Amino acid sequence: MLQKARLILIFCLAVLMVVLTGCEASTVAETTSETAVQATAEVTTITALEAEQMMSDDAVIVDVRNQNEFSQGHIPGAVLLPAPEIGERAESLLPDKNQVVLVYCRSGVRSAAAARELVLLGYNRVYDFGGIIDWHGDVVVG
Repeated sequence: MLQKARLILIFCLAVLMVVLTGCEASTVAETTSETAVQATAEVTTITALEAEQMMSDDAVIVDVRNQNEFSQGHIPGAVLLPAPEIGERAESLLPDKNQVVLVYCRSGVRSAAAARELVLLGYNRVYDFGGIIDWHGDVVVG
């Protein structure tokens, strides 16, 4: 009887090891997959001067502040896309995922997060140039 109990215990331990090993492998695979996505989700950080030099007909300037901040002053030609709305509105406002996207906010904190989110949504040419407080060009009020 004791020998039968040992066999059952050994069998249960073997099954437990297989189950735990299988779970660990899928967790590692999921983590590796997430890391791969994050590794390709790189944002290029540039200065306001570099952004100004990149502004042209094929670049879109994205202000990720809120409507009130935008109305108080924004870069000419900028499109308002508040950071909290990127996931739901980016594709309608920015249909070309290969277009140069220049992102800014007030100080650079929201623009960094927003730029990362845009890259994760599939935008390929995203540049974060920080905040409007570093901008020395023209500003439009209204």
